[in-house]
Amino acid sequence: MKDVILLRWNNLIVALGGIGYGIIMIVNPEMLNEYKNYEIIGGLFDGTFLAYAFVIMGFIKILGVILNNRSLKVLGIFGLFFLWTTFSISFFVMQFHEGFPTANGVLCAIPALISIEIALSEVS
Repeated sequence: MKDVILLRWNNLIVALGGIGYGIIMIVNPEMLNEYKNYEIIGGLFDGTFLAYAFVIMGFIKILGVILNNRSLKVLGIFGLFFLWTTFSISFFVMQFHEGFPTANGVLCAIPALISIEIALSEVS
């Protein structure tokens, strides 16, 4: 198990980050409805769906790593990539189109970029 953690630490960090972000949204459901920087993403998707999607995709990714199941690893990382990218684009639109200053676009782009690197290594 220690070897799996050491070899796949970036997978686990992205998965745990997604789970953590999802839990924060579950505990604070007003985030997507009341915070201005979540205006676009909150209008596209239901906040509860997004919160649980982060948690579920994170757990699928971790389960795939633990079981060394390629299908679960790919499903989890592509799900997380989609979620992080969607959030990142939404925040960039809020910043550059709506004029609302936020650093969240950059912060969400980091796990999105790490996710695509992981995804490319999983499918090759």
